[in-house]
Amino acid sequence: MSSSKIKVSRVVLTSGISLLSKYNPLYKKREALNVPEALFEQEARPPSNTPSEPRLIQALQAWEAQIPHDVRKLIQVASDTEAHNISAEVSILSAIQARSLLTPQPEVIIVGTKTTKGGAVINFLKPYIEKLFHAQVSSYLVEEIDIHHPEKLQRGLSNFLDTLIKQLSQRSQKDTLFAPIGGYKIMTAYAHVVATITGHSCAYLHETAKTLQMIPPLPLCPDNKTISDLFPLLKKVGTSCDFQSLEPEEQKKVSENPFLFDWADDVISLNALTNYFLNSPYFKEKTLPETTLSTSAQKKLKKLSTTHKDFVKNQIETLRHQILENPKNSALHHERNFPNRHPKSLKLFKGASGGKITFRCLYHTQEPQKKLMISQFWINHDTYDAEIESALKKPKTC
Repeated sequence: MSSSKIKVSRVVLTSGISLLSKYNPLYKKREALNVPEALFEQEARPPSNTPSEPRLIQALQAWEAQIPHDVRKLIQVASDTEAHNISAEVSILSAIQARSLLTPQPEVIIVGTKTTKGGAVINFLKPYIEKLFHAQVSSYLVEEIDIHHPEKLQRGLSNFLDTLIKQLSQRSQKDTLFAPIGGYKIMTAYAHVVATITGHSCAYLHETAKTLQMIPPLPLCPDNKTISDLFPLLKKVGTSCDFQSLEPEEQKKVSENPFLFDWADDVISLNALTNYFLNSPYFKEKTLPETTLSTSAQKKLKKLSTTHKDFVKNQIETLRHQILENPKNSALHHERNFPNRHPKSLKLFKGASGGKITFRCLYHTQEPQKKLMISQFWINHDTYDAEIESALKKPKTC
């Protein structure tokens, strides 16, 4: 998408705490606004999760109570240049607007982290951006990303990515511009990967040159088949796993796909992006087996009432998810309860039971293509009981 052609009505941006930098206009106007000096002091980041300094907390509480007043007064007393460069978030919106890339009354989504200063900064930016740009602003705070604790860091990054994906996916790429400008560098790095996956352009503004750069999305996407094939291994690794506890073949797969894992000595864990892949509805839909019904099953489905059709379709969806997520589930292999079945019979799925209607189906999968073929299904238990043993005595024919 060419930067000369886009006209966006929605901007998703990540927020940091540049507002409280001593190099920004708010610091210069602090006395006129009665903003506590303590807000601009660099907060210590101890190796342990100790509480923030009481002095800083008191200063933040006092400042947040006067934010509505400060927003109005700052816009009045600041020059136009100062007002539009109060923080990195405001600066990039100003640059986008100056290039005539922003529609009137845009929607702005701010994604920040639950740090001591992070929440307060967003509480200021929200009304400030609303007034300065006549925008509709919403904000989302994600779990604090704790760089001192690997597990907390991965969990926080996963929440961060999930929030970004949800916000970017709500509207067309043509309507939305992404500005990943705030937070730790690792957040910015992951945010650019997210933009590539979702197909969004990114806006970047150098802090001193004030030159807006548009970074188009690369035509890349995750290799869904690779991740789908590794699904059982990824589930096994889970939060963390000793590499030596894996089977040799599993160790080989980990070594061949390092982009999916984080390492700490001999302990491996899924990285934030992999956790997103596993939990994303988009990813699951892409990796679920493609489903085909036999001719006889299609004809049978067409004759059903709308209610029964919906029931059958929901049950088939359940089957698809079970094949991907829990392939050893006994419900997927109910044919094993029939000792007289043909050695190469179809598999039998035991679906809904105990209600007015039941669900059973004969199926088989083609692993290389990840295809699911439904050969025959039943929603009447009496009919199923009468026909299933005969059906299982036949070998699958395809």
